[in-house]
Amino acid sequence: MELRCSRDELKGHTLRLIVTRIDFHDIFEIDELTLKQINTLLKSYGLKSNEPVQLSEEDFFFNDPLNFTHLPIDYITDVKSQIFYIDDDLTLEVNQLFLRLVQTVENRNYRNYSSIEEIVSNTFNILKEREGVRIRRTSIKKVNEVFFIDLDDLRSYFKEDVINLNQYSGHINWSLPKSKSRLIQNFRLNDCLVNFVRVFDNGMMNNEPVFRLYTEFETYFYFQNSVDEEMENLLTILNDNIFILFEGSLNDKAIEKLKSSDEGIGDY
Repeated sequence: MELRCSRDELKGHTLRLIVTRIDFHDIFEIDELTLKQINTLLKSYGLKSNEPVQLSEEDFFFNDPLNFTHLPIDYITDVKSQIFYIDDDLTLEVNQLFLRLVQTVENRNYRNYSSIEEIVSNTFNILKEREGVRIRRTSIKKVNEVFFIDLDDLRSYFKEDVINLNQYSGHINWSLPKSKSRLIQNFRLNDCLVNFVRVFDNGMMNNEPVFRLYTEFETYFYFQNSVDEEMENLLTILNDNIFILFEGSLNDKAIEKLKSSDEGIGDY
């Protein structure tokens, strides 16, 4: 698939959330020494430690075609997860079942993903020193969201295959608030598995009717036992494939706008 631009050429973005996650076969409760090493590492990146939280069933909701985890709810809710954070920016969560780093993205605070790769990889390198660490799943999910006042304007920025309002669109009156279309697709791209979610709906912003296009691009690998391959290399592959998907969702007009301006796409 030939790209029309590189990631470095884009000044703007449509990102709202980036989730990087490594799921483990249960490695039992993480010991105090390991947590101390992780705390020291993350402090060097500016992350502060917070009180641990208990996991919930929602922490294991995936869009995979097959659910890879079959843990009892009582077991999940008994697991405590250690939290590290930077205000309104990064939250890293580590426990015996997964390592997850969430970046909340605003227009002006987007971090280059290489810095995320470094934090996740170095944290994982501490964990994998423990005997018996086995990876279930490694994933990156990028959530994008745009708002447009005019539907035709939105369509001029995004490929019709992504918007995909043709199915049953004759039964939906998009001039009425709270109309909604949701699509989930699961497929393979290069060596990665992909979950693609598209939500199209409408509502009000600043007392004005708007259309919203929400997309999730998630790429992931399944593993059984190996932790030998460098995590940073795996995350680079996953991230590169997300860019292929994102770039392929855009019309030329959107690419030119993102190359020329850091204000993103849309009316809000």
